Amino acid sequence: MCKVSVIVPVYNVEPYLEECLRSLLGQTLTDIEIICVNDGSTDNSGKILEKYRQNDDRIIIAWQKNSGLSAARNRGLDIAKGKYIYFCDSDDYLQTNALEYSYKLAEERGLEVLRFGTCEFYHDKKKARYTDCMCFANVLTGMEALVTFWENDAYNPSIPLLFLKRSYIETYQYRFIEGILHEDHSFFAEVFITAKYVYQIQEPFYFRRVHEGSITTTPHASESARGFIKTLEHFGDFGQATGAVQELFYFFFRQFIYYFLQANAKEKLMLKEEIMRLKQCLKRMNYLNCLEIKFFCAANTKIYVCYEKVMAIYFSLKHAVKKDRLGTLS
Repeated sequence: MCKVSVIVPVYNVEPYLEECLRSLLGQTLTDIEIICVNDGSTDNSGKILEKYRQNDDRIIIAWQKNSGLSAARNRGLDIAKGKYIYFCDSDDYLQTNALEYSYKLAEERGLEVLRFGTCEFYHDKKKARYTDCMCFANVLTGMEALVTFWENDAYNPSIPLLFLKRSYIETYQYRFIEGILHEDHSFFAEVFITAKYVYQIQEPFYFRRVHEGSITTTPHASESARGFIKTLEHFGDFGQATGAVQELFYFFFRQFIYYFLQANAKEKLMLKEEIMRLKQCLKRMNYLNCLEIKFFCAANTKIYVCYEKVMAIYFSLKHAVKKDRLGTLS
């Protein structure tokens, strides 16, 4: 068993991949494996991976047909043998001492989840923005950490900011929902809801590249809405929930609202069956304390047509929504 398994999904990132690999191979912690999952790249990404593997046997390459980021990460999880797991996107890079620092801290404090900060930069590196990340005074439970995030407006589900104990992930068999956008949200929520030992530091170890064409900078309104529908349905597995879990559910619902309202009429019609299925799913759950969800479930069968009207009511009553909630952060 090595100390850390780094999982790197790779898809058509030829201009950036070498910088990512160099940052991982140059880590001060050397007892690592770097699992690169080539997700059907059509550029020279595969050749770059082969070149680096010939020079360093810590690199493991898995090949698959293009199946998306979630499937690539899940494939990496199935292969990983390290004591800890770290996910790195292949167009970004990691500070040289990040894995060593994270490993030592996780070992010293018995952590299941460690979260650190990030620096976002444009691909030309002429502009950069550090994202503030609070430092926890003590080790918290995952639920306590979620409450802290909500209270400080610091919720950020970015998976490459997490350093995870593999035995913890495997105990619960956590995996990413495949075939959707915004897959980070569900995985992040699950990991924190059940974690007992969570810590957060301020160090901006992760450098995230902002470039034209990336998922985070390209509009996909209908696919984003579909992603949050799947996330909401997946969350039904948690049954009755209160406090921070309920807050997460409301947040996912509002993200669905946000993206659905950006979709055009044709895209909304294409989501009809999924929206009706979500409506039935919500009725079976115990998450109906929030007014907008009540309005949503009370709407007639042509919900895909009347949805804007329903939401207009919600936005006019947004202050009442807060008062109407029965579940609060605790």
